[in-house]
Amino acid sequence: METWSDMKRRLAIAFLLLAGCGRGKFEIGMNTGPAGADIARMTASEIRQSQVAKDRRVDVRVAVQRAMVENRATPAMFALALDSMANDEDVAVIVSRFLDKETLAAIATLRAQQVPFLATTPLPDGTLRAGGPGFAMVPSYGEQARFLAQQAKPSDKIAIVHIDNAYGEGLTAALVNALKTAGVSAADVRRYEQSWDEPRMVALGTDLQQTEHPTLVYFIGRAPSLELVWQPFRDAGTEVRVLGSDLVESPAVYDNPEGRFTGLRYVRYFDPKSLDNERMKDLHDRYAMWAMRGEMTGEIALIYDAMMLTGEALRSGARTRAEITTYFSELGNTRPAFQGVTGPIAFTADGSVARKLELAEVTNRGVVKAGDER
Repeated sequence: METWSDMKRRLAIAFLLLAGCGRGKFEIGMNTGPAGADIARMTASEIRQSQVAKDRRVDVRVAVQRAMVENRATPAMFALALDSMANDEDVAVIVSRFLDKETLAAIATLRAQQVPFLATTPLPDGTLRAGGPGFAMVPSYGEQARFLAQQAKPSDKIAIVHIDNAYGEGLTAALVNALKTAGVSAADVRRYEQSWDEPRMVALGTDLQQTEHPTLVYFIGRAPSLELVWQPFRDAGTEVRVLGSDLVESPAVYDNPEGRFTGLRYVRYFDPKSLDNERMKDLHDRYAMWAMRGEMTGEIALIYDAMMLTGEALRSGARTRAEITTYFSELGNTRPAFQGVTGPIAFTADGSVARKLELAEVTNRGVVKAGDER
């Protein structure tokens, strides 16, 4: 007959076993902006409901959340947040933008701590290495630059206007090289600071329009700044082709107030508004109900796929950073490509992704694929 002492011992062992089998933390670090945080939380909730990992509670840790929402976050703050996440074993994966020299420098810490990370913005060529832990959701600076250079005509007088962060500097340098390789030279390269006010941005555009008379302007930066640089050309009735990098895409471009972006062509990897992609339409509707603000952009769809990709890694049995890195590296190799809402995702040996680039065009009837007359 079992004694009270035996029962206590058995209960103690059962309690320890239960504790050991409890739902441990599995956090996905996010450095993606307010809209990115919204879609990440929504997707984390869906992953939990799917019960892909009953022994883990999947959650999101947003970098410098309060400062970001209050629009006072700095690149240094984001870099410190990435370092902090890298040194916390509860953070299994990081999904991040890498737009500034500070966040790019944080990649060294991610490597040292062997944290798998998924980049939602282009990276400098050579950033990723064989064996991980870094993986790119979009093509590199060089690939985008070569694609942009292909759009120039030999007769074009070209100007490049770029933002003053690492993304702007790096992509501009790659574009200048790509144009040179194609036998075309940039007439003028202008750098603007993110802190400049509206009059100064308009003045940049006025000087460019009056002194350089470009026929093609490459804009490597954000849409609100482009609107101000473009304004003097429109006011003067000057015809100019404007090609934007992938960073131009934003809710402002989709809203196109008073047609201020009509005629703009910019780089994208897929259509986040596609009526032909049922999964994309469904994601758009779910995001609208969850966030109740703004348009769904390409970055939001990329973050969704990055989250779901991590969920599939969990479903496969991966739990540690090393196991997740291995899972990512096997996609398109020993495992089938991940069928994301943005398209198939498979990584090369160094973590690069094979993804088609295309031009979107802003028209009075919305944003369409360039050349699409529907």
